[in-house]
Amino acid sequence: MFITILALFTSVCIRVTAAGSIAILPSPTCFLNLNYTVAAGETCQTIAQNLSVSTNDIIALNCLNPQCTNLRANSTISLPGCCTTYTVQQNDTCTSIASPARNLSLTNFYTFNPALNSNCSNLLFGSNVCLSQPNGTPLSLPSCSAQNSASSTSAGTSAPSVASGTNTTCLPLYTAETGDTCDSIARVYHFTPQYFQQINPSINGACTNIIAGLEYCVSQP
Repeated sequence: MFITILALFTSVCIRVTAAGSIAILPSPTCFLNLNYTVAAGETCQTIAQNLSVSTNDIIALNCLNPQCTNLRANSTISLPGCCTTYTVQQNDTCTSIASPARNLSLTNFYTFNPALNSNCSNLLFGSNVCLSQPNGTPLSLPSCSAQNSASSTSAGTSAPSVASGTNTTCLPLYTAETGDTCDSIARVYHFTPQYFQQINPSINGACTNIIAGLEYCVSQP
């Protein structure tokens, strides 16, 4: 991967886990006003996780579709400032995340996450959100309706369908291929087959009904 640094700010960036524990990121440097070249295999979430930024802000800042399926390797994207991040869990809401236990008001939560809708309808399961004010200048988000509404697949092909019962706001989604099993997918995404079945309730107990061409949730626990 290649990073063009326009400005940087030295601080300690931290990540808050679902259990509330704090992880200090390996690098203490948060980059500001940055152009970033996407490496093969990267997703909006892996970039957000590695650089301690908001996933939704990456999507909004670069006019990507909500599932980030039109992120392309070797493309250059803009990044928001680094912040204290939290990975959204199943059944989380903006209100539940912005809790007194975190000393975070709902108003500040929306301020720290400018790409979130006022009704929190685009809070993505498995994505990163900011629990602190991002470093740098507040984001000025572009108008992206035309780009985001476009299909992320090649011309003449339709976008894959999400498996029945799978949370359509999960991030990322994986398009199943012929021969995939719960075990093979779980190995790639570093979770258990049981967890994969839990977040994709259409999959039966024996995991014999994965359908090639359908999208399944592969968000990290």
